[in-house]
Amino acid sequence: MNGIKSPEDRIEETERSVLEAYFSAVRSKYSNSSPQQRTSIRRGLDRLLYGEEKPISPVKLIFDKTKAKEIRLSVQISQKDLAEQLKISPQDIRSYEYRGVKRPYGEKNEKYLVWLKSKGYNPFNISD
Repeated sequence: MNGIKSPEDRIEETERSVLEAYFSAVRSKYSNSSPQQRTSIRRGLDRLLYGEEKPISPVKLIFDKTKAKEIRLSVQISQKDLAEQLKISPQDIRSYEYRGVKRPYGEKNEKYLVWLKSKGYNPFNISD
């Protein structure tokens, strides 16, 4: 069309630019937020993307609870001792090993996942 964009193309280009501005603002807000605010931001994005009636996040499909338990056993630490080390309850450790970790955020989950990462297992690709 001789370099002239149709109105539909210009609208689509403008919408794409607006979305990029939103993404940039979310990244900036997230990187300058406290851990509690980051959790809130992730939950809000989950609700936006997946809705209230669906699972909060599809990431639960990538956590291998058997592997997590094997890692704990390989370093010869009890659920109770690991819980004390992480300052969470033994019931939390039991739950992770029998039900899995459904979300990579939340203070308790993050402590456990960071510990697993330190042992070489990083199912949620948690960065340093």
